Amino acid sequence: MNAPPELAALGLALGQFGTGLSQHARLITLASAQDGSLPEAPAVEAFRGREAVNELFAFEVDALSTSADLDLAGFIGEELTVGLLQPDGSRRAWHGLCV
Repeated sequence: MNAPPELAALGLALGQFGTGLSQHARLITLASAQDGSLPEAPAVEAFRGREAVNELFAFEVDALSTSADLDLAGFIGEELTVGLLQPDGSRRAWHGLCV
């Protein structure tokens, strides 16, 4: 799916000047194999989930991107890692498949 020319031009301008949607210094990060092909990795706005003993975990992640023509269908079936910065400076990570 291609974005309208106006959105593509806006995306190009934002890419040149930066957007502030960096994962740098964020408490929650999102990593995928597509990160290298994107101008900026999607930034996590919020996430919620459930985990229990002897059960699979499940998370919903709301992420923001400046890429107007981001192919969301390309994430289906892809491995993603959500990282959460802990108070002691360590990072807790959940790794799974996007469905």
